Amino acid sequence: MCTVLAAQLARGEPVTTGPLELKGSALVRGPVTVEGPLTVRGNLSVHGPLTAAHVSQLMPDDSIPDRVNGDNNFYGPLTVRGPLTVRGDFEVRGPLTVRGPAGAVGRIDVDGPITERQ
Repeated sequence: MCTVLAAQLARGEPVTTGPLELKGSALVRGPVTVEGPLTVRGNLSVHGPLTAAHVSQLMPDDSIPDRVNGDNNFYGPLTVRGPLTVRGDFEVRGPLTVRGPAGAVGRIDVDGPITERQ
């Protein structure tokens, strides 16, 4: 499974996965859809619009896993069917759509409009 996922990531093909926890920072070169909540232990940077139920600055606490080093690179669209937790910085080079709350412990920088759905 890991070899197939790595091959898809290198070629820039769309990736769809279930609930996902990334240990370390992540960069996605393309749009991201999260069908659940998004929790970022570091900084959140979006180069495009951000749409979420609500966007908030998170306080560090025991319920958020510790930040760890490491790099995860995705080339192409990423769809997560469930919650996404990033235990480092998260950069999205495209639109980010979260069908739940989106929050980061660090900075939240968005180069496009932010839309909060009720």
